[in-house]
Parts: sequence; structure tokens; C-alpha cells
Amino acid sequence: MLEWDRSHKYELVRFFTEVIRITIHFRDGVASIAEMRSLRRALPEYRNMPPAEFRERLRSIPALDLGELPGQVARSLISQLRQEGLQVVSENASRYGYLPYDVTTGAAWLIEDEMELQEIVNQMLAEGIPVRSVEG
Repeated sequence: MLEWDRSHKYELVRFFTEVIRITIHFRDGVASIAEMRSLRRALPEYRNMPPAEFRERLRSIPALDLGELPGQVARSLISQLRQEGLQVVSENASRYGYLPYDVTTGAAWLIEDEMELQEIVNQMLAEGIPVRSVEG
């Protein structure tokens, strides 16, 4: 477990990340030929995929999860998918995050492991480290 130098002055930088999860639901519970064509037109990663591989990938799934995308990118893609006639479900997956900032050294502490980061943030919050919110 990481330890933070309590002899230094810290603050937690609180930031907002706008994220949207996108899922395409197939109308008949399986992708139709028309939906497959629309997907190939709308999504670059499927355009050059061999047709047999593409069909196999979609063969038995009722929905295609495109994952989480940044808000502006997601809204543009949703619009494009809907123009193609696809049934798109979007859900807000936005969240706040914290970045420990060592005021003494003037450096942000980048912790890649999400669980370790959350533990450090929880410790800092419990010990009353000040929080500064930043807007994107």
C-alpha cells in the first residue's frame, strides 16, 4: 500500500468527468442485415472487418455495448447511430474523481491503481485534507 508524506501539505483536486455509456439494442433480439449495414456505416472499427467475422461477432447477442465515451464524442456518435436507424440506449456514467496534489513540491500524485487511489483519497478526506474543485 502506498503511503503519503504527512510532513508535506496536500490538497485533493476534485474534478468532474462527463462520460456516457452507449448500447445498441437490436429490435428483434438479434442484429438484422439492415442493422449490420448501419453499424458498418457508423462505426469505423467494423467497416473493414470481414463480413463473416462481423456476422459471427453479432450472431447471438441482443445488444452491442460500445462502452463509455467522453460526453461530446458520445453525443455525436449517438446522433450518427440514430440517423442510421439504430435503437440506441445511453446512460450517464459521469463521475467525480480526486487527484492528490502535493502543495509542498507542486506535483500531482498520479496513482494508477484505482483501489490504491481510493484508499489514499479516503485517508486524506478522513484526515481533513482540503478539497479544491476544478471545472473542465
